[in-house]
Amino acid sequence: VHELPGLTAPDVTTRVVTVSLKPLVVEVENFLSTEEAEHIISRAEPHMAKSGVALKDADRGKAAKEFRTSSQYFLPTTRDAILERVDKRVMHLTKIPISHAEYIQVLKYHHMEHYSAHHDFFDPGDYSAGSRHAAKERGLARTRLATVFFYLHDVADGGETAFPRAGGGEQPHDFRNCHQP
Repeated sequence: VHELPGLTAPDVTTRVVTVSLKPLVVEVENFLSTEEAEHIISRAEPHMAKSGVALKDADRGKAAKEFRTSSQYFLPTTRDAILERVDKRVMHLTKIPISHAEYIQVLKYHHMEHYSAHHDFFDPGDYSAGSRHAAKERGLARTRLATVFFYLHDVADGGETAFPRAGGGEQPHDFRNCHQP
């Protein structure tokens, strides 16, 4: 457990708890204020639409709902003082320039909606877009180096993100249930 200055307001203690070293998974307590979370929700809500899915070549012909049933919006953070402050803290936390970040991807899950097990890093060679070589070159420039999650609501039940390989766990085979190998 580490306390990091500069991640929140001076009167708030932010703790970084290491959940797993391989893969690296950390939990940051008190990263967003209630006001910041509400601001993100209010800015994104009018724009939410069904989430898309980029299917790997191996998954062509399958329905997108087999993988993902959420709604989403990519929320621009520029020209918004509150979101620019959040961006600064993300940059401070990850040590990755915010110029390398996507907009905030706001996701909404209704009861029984899901996003099956997946990696945020991808091999562009698994997706055809013209020649495999060109797809790989274009895709590597857009793959994620790190993912920062903000949980904007507390829920009574469900609503979780599982990291089945954290702490050396086995690769899951049931991608709808990451709690079982």
